Amino acid sequence: MSRYLLERLASGAAVMLGVLLLVFALIHLVPGDPVEVMLGEHARPADREALRESLGLDKPLLEQLSDYLAGLAAGDLGDSLRSRRPISAMLAERIPNTAYLAVAAFAMAIVIGVPAGLFAATRPGTAADIGAMSVALAAVAIPNFVLGPLLVLVFSFALGWLPVSGAQSAASIVLPALTLGTSLAAVLSRMTRSTVLEVLGQDFVRTALAKGLSRSQVVRRHALGNALLPIVTVGGLQLGALLAGAVITEKVFEWPGIGLLLVDSIRNRDYPVVQGCVLLIAGTYVIVNTATDLVYAWLDPRIRLRG
Repeated sequence: MSRYLLERLASGAAVMLGVLLLVFALIHLVPGDPVEVMLGEHARPADREALRESLGLDKPLLEQLSDYLAGLAAGDLGDSLRSRRPISAMLAERIPNTAYLAVAAFAMAIVIGVPAGLFAATRPGTAADIGAMSVALAAVAIPNFVLGPLLVLVFSFALGWLPVSGAQSAASIVLPALTLGTSLAAVLSRMTRSTVLEVLGQDFVRTALAKGLSRSQVVRRHALGNALLPIVTVGGLQLGALLAGAVITEKVFEWPGIGLLLVDSIRNRDYPVVQGCVLLIAGTYVIVNTATDLVYAWLDPRIRLRG
């Protein structure tokens, strides 16, 4: 198990380094000058050069990268070009809101997706099965930036039940969590249905039914437990993907999290903040995926033996 853990940690570190280098290269290739954004188009050339020098943007890219990696090794993410605040402090302010949104969306997805998949799997080929899977397919197909405004139109403007945006009250989390968790619920429901159906077709299930167990008992005691591995894997991978989806969802609902900070920083050409946000999102994704692999290996020892 220790060898398997070391391999996964090494793989995660390589991914993080690749993400860091790629993001650094891309954001410096994107058209736009942060100095121009900060000072405006009519600033004097001398003022622009002075600000560029004070921010270190006059250095060659390799030197900027070297300085950034050195600071990162010391635990320093740098300062924002725009506000001059430490990036670590800016991220610390936003992390709780994003974590709250991700946990709420994930919980909502599990509560909706797994029971829906079980419901469909125990009624294969019926109208209930077809209807449930059709709804799941539609939920996967609708992007967050379309679903979010639709939910706002219905539940905020038409019915007046929920806030439009922001995080002023506990009810503010409902629409963002529903928007973010809907696609994950659909994925979990389809995965649950397919894996439970596969298990229900195996010999030991038929033996349990022949011994007199009811179908509901077989599903609870045998089918769901044996179908757990693929569901855990998909759920873990999608939990990491929630952070990527949160970027769009947070912008739609003006939710004050990492995603909104990332979008605003891209618009302002605030390179260090963009790098910090992407590094945090990528790191969380890698950690979640590594944890999922370890749970998978713990549930099925054959995985770590092959690894």
